[in-house]
Amino acid sequence: MKAKRFASTAPSELPHFAPKIQIVGFGIAVGLVLLTAFNGQDLSQRMAESKIGDAVGLAYLRIWTQARPDAYHLHLVLARHELWQGNLQRAVDALTPILRASDVESDDLQAARTLLLQIRKMQLWQLQPNSAAFQRAKIVYLRQLRQVASGHWDQTQLQHFAQEAIALGDAQLGYELYVRLIKNQPCQHLPWYERIAEFNLGAGRYEQAAQTYFQMSSCITDSTQQQTLIVTGLQALQAGNRLDEAMLASEKYFALLSQNPKTLMYLAKLALASNRPDLAEKYMSQVLQQRITSIQRAP
Repeated sequence: MKAKRFASTAPSELPHFAPKIQIVGFGIAVGLVLLTAFNGQDLSQRMAESKIGDAVGLAYLRIWTQARPDAYHLHLVLARHELWQGNLQRAVDALTPILRASDVESDDLQAARTLLLQIRKMQLWQLQPNSAAFQRAKIVYLRQLRQVASGHWDQTQLQHFAQEAIALGDAQLGYELYVRLIKNQPCQHLPWYERIAEFNLGAGRYEQAAQTYFQMSSCITDSTQQQTLIVTGLQALQAGNRLDEAMLASEKYFALLSQNPKTLMYLAKLALASNRPDLAEKYMSQVLQQRITSIQRAP
């Protein structure tokens, strides 16, 4: 007896998956449900403490930030996770809502600007040095550096910003930051003064350079070093043909400069070059007086 064959009643066509738009919609819906279960601060704390490379956490963050565009702290957390993953452009995109909003807390805004600076630096050094793309990226980085450096920073960070600016060719920004350092912490670090004086000399600002050397001298108690700095300031004025200002300064610091015969000789020559024979005579008289006193004291 032949076995009967039964035809299959199952459809021969393969099942179709849901359209992509439905999958995305489902993901957003899941995100919205999760948002109702956790408040923003709990979520940002959980995500901030999640492990680097956590793909699931990163996916959830992307969904949540799409559902909550005004949850700026979550955008900041997302940007950090994207940066850790090496997704530089995604990190920039995550920061954009923070940088464009007008109701962001100052701490979050400063954190976003600082993180963007880090991203811009990474983007810069991915390019070939001296290429046109590198030059464009450098301009973008320096613009961001100026914005970030305008915030409140300690002296170590400000000095780092100044060195970064100088290394990338923005001497003006470096100069401004060193001036700010001196204003915030006068006499704390003398090399800051030297940098400012060098910038001013290079820019032809001889009076400003001289004033910087004079300020340095007030930070020192050793009279010999003070004299050296004051004379350097006078030489800066002389280099800029600011002879009248040099004579005023020489008179201002005469009590200190008059202790050294060699310095007095320099002042006499400077006075003659400034068409001030009266001051030249004064300085030479002081030199002669010191020599006479030295001879009288000799055994």
